[in-house]
Amino acid sequence: MHKLNLDAPFNSLSLGNVSLNFVRELMDKDIELNIFPVGQSDFSAFDKLPEETLKKYEGKYDFEEIEHMVLEIKLEDGQLVVYQDGENNGALYPESETVFFSYKKSAESFEFKKNEKNSFDALMDFKGAKWEGVRL
Repeated sequence: MHKLNLDAPFNSLSLGNVSLNFVRELMDKDIELNIFPVGQSDFSAFDKLPEETLKKYEGKYDFEEIEHMVLEIKLEDGQLVVYQDGENNGALYPESETVFFSYKKSAESFEFKKNEKNSFDALMDFKGAKWEGVRL
């Protein structure tokens, strides 16, 4: 097993969403990772967006290419949550204002793209396959 030691400050840049994805990839490759905080630690939230931004994405999305699978995005306790057939499939965490991912399913991401109706459609990326979801 390979090992990697990282001396880094704890803040939104060093342990931001991109870094967390990098850490996940290392762990998936069985690379042991040790993180040693140095300097002043900053544990402020780095993955929060204003509720008025998140509300724009609430709704149901029809993924025609996946047998018309319908996913519903709801805003709950300040974060987006994905529902399929009424069941909670987990929270979405922002990587940017329009790109989100799930900690539970790191290979899956959602990108919300503005459409011609001044609303949003979704682009879901799962293990390299991309599907477009049209807002209902």
